[in-house]
Amino acid sequence: MWVSEIVTSGEMVIEPANIAVDSQGNPHIPVIRKNEETVFYTMLLYSKIRGSWIADTIETSVFEPAVVYGDLAIDCFDRIWVVYIACQQVGGIQYLIVARKDSSGWTKDTVDTGYGIWYSSIAADANGNPHVTYDRYLGEPHLYGFAFYAYNDGYSWVKEVVDTMISAYCCSIDADSSSYPHIAYCHRKLTGLNYFWRATKESGGWFRDEVDTGWHWMSITSIRISPIDNLPSFAYENAYGVRYARYNGFDWEIENVSTGISQYQKALDIDSLGQPYIVFKKNNKTWLAYKENNNNSWSQELLPESSVYDGLGSLRIDKNGIIHVVRLSARLSDDYREIWYIHGNVGIEENVSKEVESGFYIYPNPFGNTVKITAQEGDVDIYDISGRLVDSFSLQGTVEWNTKSLSSGVYFLRLKTEDSVVTKKVVKR
Repeated sequence: MWVSEIVTSGEMVIEPANIAVDSQGNPHIPVIRKNEETVFYTMLLYSKIRGSWIADTIETSVFEPAVVYGDLAIDCFDRIWVVYIACQQVGGIQYLIVARKDSSGWTKDTVDTGYGIWYSSIAADANGNPHVTYDRYLGEPHLYGFAFYAYNDGYSWVKEVVDTMISAYCCSIDADSSSYPHIAYCHRKLTGLNYFWRATKESGGWFRDEVDTGWHWMSITSIRISPIDNLPSFAYENAYGVRYARYNGFDWEIENVSTGISQYQKALDIDSLGQPYIVFKKNNKTWLAYKENNNNSWSQELLPESSVYDGLGSLRIDKNGIIHVVRLSARLSDDYREIWYIHGNVGIEENVSKEVESGFYIYPNPFGNTVKITAQEGDVDIYDISGRLVDSFSLQGTVEWNTKSLSSGVYFLRLKTEDSVVTKKVVKR
C-alpha cells in the first residue's frame, strides 16, 4: 500500500532531491528554494516529525548554483550529515560543504574549494563517521574529471584522489561494516563508451575494478552495501537500460532490470534481508523494481502518480521494511515545482472490507513478542513484506499470537471469512 503527499511546493531549483530515514522511521529531505525577492537561494532540510513536515535552514544567501547534486546520510547516533556545493557569486569559487546536525544545531565544515566541483555523495559508517566522494574537473569542462574521496580523521578533513581517469563522474559512496568506503563511478571516454568502476579503500590502499561497459551519454550510479554479506551492489544505466551489479566476493554478477532509457537517474537500497530495490524514472513515471524473496527475477511496480516530473530523487528502506521515496515534479509554471514523498510496501495491498472491519482488531500495533488478534471467526494468513507466508491459523474470538521467532519489520495479516477478505499491516518492533 502506497501513500503519497506533497512535502513543499514553490520555486525549486537543482535536482535531484534526496532522502534519509532516522532510527524512528522519520524521513528527512533537503530542499533548495529560491528567494523570490533576491537572487539568492536557501537550502532547507524538511523533516517529518510526529506527522508534520518541519523546515530547518542549513544555508542562506548563496548564488546559483547553490546546492548542486548534494546528498545526506544519518549515522548510528541519528545525527544528520549533508554534503553540498555552494558558491558565493556567479562563476565564483565553489565550496564543498559538509553540514552536521545534532542536538546543539548545525556545524559546517569546508572540505574542498576550487572550480569544477560537481556531484557529491556522503555515507556514515558503523562508528558514525562520515565518508564523502565527489567529482572535480581540473581542466576544460567534462574533459579532465577526477574522482575524490574525503574523510574526517577527528581533527580535519583529509582528501585523496581515487582515480584520475578522464571524465570520472557521477560518484556515489557507501561504507561496509568495517568502515571501509566503496565508491561507484562512471568513466566516459571521448569515444562515448562508458566504463563503470568500483573503488574501495582497505588497509593496503585503493583497489579499483571495472564492473561493466556500455554506450550511454551519462549514468548516475548508486551503490549500497548488503547487511547480509557486507558486499557491494550498485545500480546504473547503459544503452540496454537499468542494470544491477552485485559483487559475490570473486566477480561481478550483472543483471538487466528494465529495458529502455530510464531517463537520467536511478537509486538503489537494500533491505535487512539483503533484497535490492531500485527506483527509476521511465516515460515520466516512477517505477520501483525489486527482487522477490527466493526469486531471481525482477518485479516492477508503478508508484503513485502525482504530476509529470523532471527527476527522481532517492529511496531508503527503514528498519521496519517501509520504503521511502522522494521525487521532484516538473516545472508546473515558470520555476514552480513540488517535492513529493511516497512511502509504503510492495506486494500485498492492505484492504479493508466494511462488512468485517468493525470486528477485526489487532492490539497492540506495533507489538513485541506477542499480539492479540480478535475476530468473530475466519482463517488468518500472515505474510512478510516480500509476500512469503510465515504463519497461518484458524481464529474464533481472540487469539494471542506468539511472534518471538519473527524478525522485526512489517507483516500483513489476512483474515478470510465466508463473505470477505481483510488485510491489515502490522509492525513488530
